[in-house]
Amino acid sequence: MPNLLYVDHDLTRLGEIQHQLSEHFQLEVAFNGWEGFANSIMNKPDIVLLNLELPVMDGLELVRLVRTETDCAHLILLGFSLKELSSEFAKTAARLGLNQLVEYPFAQQLPVELFKMLPVATQS
Repeated sequence: MPNLLYVDHDLTRLGEIQHQLSEHFQLEVAFNGWEGFANSIMNKPDIVLLNLELPVMDGLELVRLVRTETDCAHLILLGFSLKELSSEFAKTAARLGLNQLVEYPFAQQLPVELFKMLPVATQS
C-alpha cells in the first residue's frame, strides 16, 4: 500500500482525509511544517499532501527544504490552501518544487487522482 504523509494542523480536515484515504493509502500525519519536513526526509513517503498555511514552518518552506534533500527528489509534493492563491504564489510554489496544487474541499475522486500520480511499481 502506498504511503501518504498528510501535513495539517486542523483535526477536522485530518478526520476528512482519514475517512477518504485510509483504505487506499498508509497514512502518516504531521501537525506543522517542521514535523512534515522531518517526516518527509526520514520516512520518504510516496506522496506528501500539505496545507500551505502551517504553523512553525509554512508549506512553501517545507517544500523548499525537502527539495534540497537529494534522496527526496522523487517525493510527490501536493499543496492546498483554504484561501484563494494568486498566480504569483502558484508560480513560486512550482518553482520551489511543489508538484501540484490540490483544490480544497477535497473532491470525492481524490484517492483516484492521487493514485494516478504514483509510479506503477508503487500502486500495488
